[in-house]
Amino acid sequence: MGMNKKFSRRDFLKLSGLTLGGLAFSPFLPGLTDFDDSFVVRIATAEMPVRKAATDESQIQSTWYRDELVHVYEEVTAPLPLHNPVWYRVWGGYIHRGRLQKVKTIYQTPLSSIPEDTRVLGDISVPFTTPYRFSQAFGWQPLSPPLYYGSVHWIEAVEEGPEMADYKGAWYRIFDELDSNVSYYVPAIHMRIFPPEYLAPISPEVPYEQKRIELNLSTQMVYAYEYGNIVFET
Repeated sequence: MGMNKKFSRRDFLKLSGLTLGGLAFSPFLPGLTDFDDSFVVRIATAEMPVRKAATDESQIQSTWYRDELVHVYEEVTAPLPLHNPVWYRVWGGYIHRGRLQKVKTIYQTPLSSIPEDTRVLGDISVPFTTPYRFSQAFGWQPLSPPLYYGSVHWIEAVEEGPEMADYKGAWYRIFDELDSNVSYYVPAIHMRIFPPEYLAPISPEVPYEQKRIELNLSTQMVYAYEYGNIVFET
């Protein structure tokens, strides 16, 4: 299937129905009905040991590897390490919270279209998704690394993507800020579109020159100022 083929409204409605109806049975995506993502973490490092007890000195029971998803049963605060003493109880033992990402699997209803010369912002709403690029020489090719949960991207079109056995729905064409000459594509159900109010100015009555954001790398804190006073911190 070539690139840049636009969706008609009829195509969109037909493919949306097929896609949502088949998701629960698709190996391309976790099932909608039996996948429990109430507390799931993604391994965000090369490997993560599962220890018998919540301490770095405890015996290693098993190992999880990058991008594997782990269900967390309980959060435990241990004496060590002092800077980050939180551990998670998982199947077979405990893993330390460092280098883990909390994730969700939330499928989205795709937009039917995006106006020409317009971009909308969205973020990834599944643990990770594989982007694809198209070239006349090689056709559709998957890219690495994947796009991860919560990462934000500019979307500039709704189009057809690569032919896949397990997904027949719409794809979003993503604007690549590092290389604007080549776009890439992700399944539209994997991205949440930001509503306009997300991008609206905060405190529009305050002049821009009276607003300031301060990022403290040492304390990992962010401060927002208006008229020299802190109005938000996290």
